[in-house]
Parts: sequence; C-alpha cells; structure tokens
Amino acid sequence: MNEKVKILIAEDLDSDAELAIRELKKEFNDISTQVVDTEDEFKVALDKFEPDAVVSDYRMPSFNGLKALEITKELKPFLAFVILTGSMNEDTAVECMKAGADDYVIKEHIRRLGPSVKGALRQKQIEKEHFRSQENLKESEARYRSLIENSNDGILLMLDSKIIMANKMLEELFEYSLEEVIQPDFDIMTLIEPASLPSIKQRLEKAQMGIYENSKQEFQGLTKSGKIIDLESSLSYINTKEGLITQSIIRDITERNADKRALIKAKEKAEESDKLKSAFLLNISHEVRTPLNGILGFVNLLTSADMDESKKLLYAEKIKNSSYRLMNTITDIIELSRIETDQLQYKESKIDLEEFIDELHKEFEDEAEQKGLKWNANISEQLNYYIFTDREKLNQILYYLLNNALKYTNKGEIGMECNVNGNNLEVQVKDTGIGIPADRQSAVFDRFVQADTSMSRDYEGTGLGLTISQGLAELLGGDITLKSEKGQGSIFKLVLPCKTEAKTNVKQEIETHNLDDVKILIVDDEETSLMYLEVLLSDSFNEILVAKNGFEAIELCKGNPDIDIILMDLKMPQMDGYTATQEIRSFNRDVVIIAQSAHAFDENIKKALDLGCNDYITKPVSHKRVLQKIEKFLN
Repeated sequence: MNEKVKILIAEDLDSDAELAIRELKKEFNDISTQVVDTEDEFKVALDKFEPDAVVSDYRMPSFNGLKALEITKELKPFLAFVILTGSMNEDTAVECMKAGADDYVIKEHIRRLGPSVKGALRQKQIEKEHFRSQENLKESEARYRSLIENSNDGILLMLDSKIIMANKMLEELFEYSLEEVIQPDFDIMTLIEPASLPSIKQRLEKAQMGIYENSKQEFQGLTKSGKIIDLESSLSYINTKEGLITQSIIRDITERNADKRALIKAKEKAEESDKLKSAFLLNISHEVRTPLNGILGFVNLLTSADMDESKKLLYAEKIKNSSYRLMNTITDIIELSRIETDQLQYKESKIDLEEFIDELHKEFEDEAEQKGLKWNANISEQLNYYIFTDREKLNQILYYLLNNALKYTNKGEIGMECNVNGNNLEVQVKDTGIGIPADRQSAVFDRFVQADTSMSRDYEGTGLGLTISQGLAELLGGDITLKSEKGQGSIFKLVLPCKTEAKTNVKQEIETHNLDDVKILIVDDEETSLMYLEVLLSDSFNEILVAKNGFEAIELCKGNPDIDIILMDLKMPQMDGYTATQEIRSFNRDVVIIAQSAHAFDENIKKALDLGCNDYITKPVSHKRVLQKIEKFLN
C-alpha cells in the first residue's frame, strides 16, 4: 500500500506497543499510529484519529480486546481488527473470530503482525466494496420497483409463461389482483381476447426457441369482467440460470384507437361532405341558371313586336313560374345558411291554432286540386286552442313539409292532421307519393345529402326543404320523424313542445273596413319596387302616397296625419327605414307601420319591431300576402 495507513493500537504495555509498531513499519512504508489503553481513549481515537485498522491486546487492566472489537463493530464496521495476545488457547481464538476479529497474532510470533494487518485491510476493502455493491443494487432495485409501480403502463415479468411479478397498473388494466395472477395455476392466456391468441402464442413460442421479437405488437385483452380492451405490448428478454424471463410493458390504447377511428370516420365524413357539397353546388347552379335562363329568354321574346296576346300571356306565366322557382332557391340557401351559422332567434307569439291550420288548408287545397290530387285536412274542434311558439318558423316548417308532399306526389292524395296532446303540438303531413327507400330514410334530414340523390335530379328544387324543416324544428325544441315505404308514400310527423291555452266559445264580431277609404304610404328607394307596389295595390286602395327615402316619408306623415298604413322599406339612402320609423313614432303612435325588406333576418326584424313597426313582410311581396297583413290591422 502506497497511501499512509493509520493504525490504532490498544495496549497497556509500552514495550509491547513499540514492538508492534516496529513490526508494522516493516510491512507498511508510510504508517501513522496511536496507542491507547482505556475504553474512553479508544472511542475518542476511533472518532478523531480515524484509523484504517485496529490492533488490540486481548487482555488489559481496565479494558480488553473483545470490548474493543464490540465498540469497533458498532462504530466502524469496516475497520480491519487484529487481536494481539501473549497466549491464546483454541477456545479463545474461536471466540475472537466469532466476535468478528479478522485475525489474531500471538506475541511470540509478532513478525506475523504486519502481514496479518495487511491481509485484514485487504479483506475489509473487499467487504466494503461488496457492501456498497449490495447497497447500490438494493437502491437500483428500489428505483426499478418504484418506476414499475408508478408507471402508467402495465408491467409484468414472466418465467416459463408464468407471471412472477406485476405492477398496480396491470391489476387495474385486467381487474385481477397480484395475488391472483402469480398463482402457479394462473394461465396468462386468460388475459388475451381469443381472436388475438394465435399471434401472442406464436411470439412466445419463438422466444422459447431463442427468436426474440422486440417490436411493439397491438392486440386485444380480456378483463376479469369480460370487457375487451385494445392494448399495445413491448417485450424484452433476459436469460437467467432459472430460465428465460420475459418483461412485457402493456399500454392501454383503447382511447387512442377510438380517437384514431373517430379521426378516420371524420376524414371519411369530410370527404363525403366535400363530394356532397360539390354536388350541392352543381345542383344550386342548375337551380339558379335554369329559371334565370327562362326569365331572360321569355323577356326577350316579349319584346317582339309581332306577338299575339295569347303568346304574351303564356310567356308571362313562364316568367312568373321561373321567378318563383328562383326565389325559392335563394330562400332555401339563405335559410340553410342562417341555420348553419346559428343566426336564427326564437320569437314567441300567441297563435290561434284553428285559424292557423285553416290558412294552410285553404292555400294547399287549391294547389292540390290544380295538380289533380285529393286534399285531406283534419280541421276539427280539437284545435280549439291557442298555442305559444314562433309563428313564422312553424309556418315555414309546415310549408316545407306540405310543398315536399305536393312535389313528390303525382297521384292520390296529400293531407294534414293536427292535434294537441298535452303540451305538445302534433302535426302529420301525409302523401301517397313516390316514398323514400329504407336505406335513405336516415339521411334525408342531413345537410347536402339530398343534393346527390335521384330525387333531386328528377325533381326541380334544391332538396334542402327537409334539412331546413328539421333545423327549424330543433330550434323550437321539437323534432320531425319519418315513416315511408318506396312507392307507397310518406308520413312526416312534427312534434313540437309548446304552451297551450284553451279558447272560449265566444266569437268576437270583427269590424270590416272599406279598403277604398284607406290611405296608404309606400316608402321605397327602388323605382322598380315602388312601381310594383303601386300597381299591386291600386286595385284595392284609392289613395296611395309614395316616398323614396325616410326624410320624404316623415314630411308626408306630418302633412297627412290621416295615413292609415305605411309600407316602410328598411334599407334606403339618406335616411333608412329604422330611423324614419323612430321619428314617425315620436309624433304619431297610431299609424300602422309594416316593415318591408329583402333582409329577412331575425335581428333586422327584431330591430324594426323594437323601433315601432307593427309587423313586417319580406320581399318579394305578393298581392295576397300584403292584403292579409293590411286587413289584419284594419280589422
């Protein structure tokens, strides 16, 4: 040893201590010693001197070697310790070695002391390193176990296909306790879903043959309760004297796979949606260009000088029909966009159910007869209710359903049944038309789906009526269901929750007005719209005033306080209809103001009503509709 060696000597005789030091110096080139002869001195020296080895006399007056050995083992367990004695029998020697001495030397053989201490030092170094290795191993094992136990993955160790260790996450995954899975008779294949067994068995058999596959493998597991879970396993192998140990790290990928499947489904749906939207746009293009072509074409023909009256009437009818078709297309697109962008608002009103259904009955009875169909409507005393819901949206829903029935029924009948069931309004629209195949019924309410069916190719229209109807029904808290059979017709049922109020049987006398005495003011900046409304109303009203902006309307109202009705356009230059209405209401609270606008959005309508309009009507304005609005307020 080249480093300085510190040796503590417990000896009561100075001569013996000097002899021991002399022998030790023969063995060690660089040595430092300290001699003590009491227990207290020994303890202090162990702490302060910090020796590498202890040489202790077996017997001293106030102290002895076995006590020194005991103290050393307690305080410095890896110190080399050699007993030095004048004489020693075999029993004493055994006693010392059992107590933990590394060696003993008889004083008459003092020359052995140096080699004995050197050997003891070497032995203690080996013991210290072994102890450190064991401690490091224990620490490593503790860290490994901690990592395993706290892992988010299930981990197990197998020996000859038997589980010898498993962590908590594995217990949670498969719902088996550790005590259950480490039983000798527990079959690990119990954890595998039958469909995945062949691939797992093949992999384990290859490992037993020395063919190791370390790549990840996906399979399905089976829990104790019978639940199937998606798993991913990563295997590693350790050859030991006991046999081949397989470590398996198992991760639950059920949620990941569900997300993956959802992503694939979403991708497929998006691709399908793109196709349907493309088909929808093509259909919309057709539905816009076709009537527009008819309008422009027949307008050009009407300008011919040598055309008889019968042809002019025919062409005018064609222009009217094409215009209505174009208007319906634009209306459908606007309504769908409002539903898609959540721009619709709920406006509750009190509705006389009997009158409401009767209005629909009168309108569609005429249209059914024109097509040669029988009209069947249930108008009974059961409708003697007021209902509270959004009148406009309910009207739209039923218009779409009834128009749909008319459109796809070429013979037979169409009909409508209505009743109040508790707090639900139930309306059925029936037809004997072409019907809807069973495999298409789940899709008829979906956005854009109608655009790619044979019906939308064989029949004019956007094919969005049912989509819009269902969207409006959902806004009102209701639902539309379908029963249909191909070639046998369809039944669409609207169920709408709403407050109801029974009507009394008292009939109110309605005072009717002579329209000739009614004075009307039309306010519109568009020359064409102004002219149209003047012509439209001239047969019914004798006195019609016109204004082209809000300023003119206010001046006319101030100069003519006897104006009964104002048809107020909302969008105008200089002063819009909103501002004009507000100004008029500041000096005239009685005049009826009906807003008219092409912007039939809820926020526009609400704003107009809030600022003083009594009602609204959307452009294009029909003669029948505007007269209904006017008569409603005059009566």
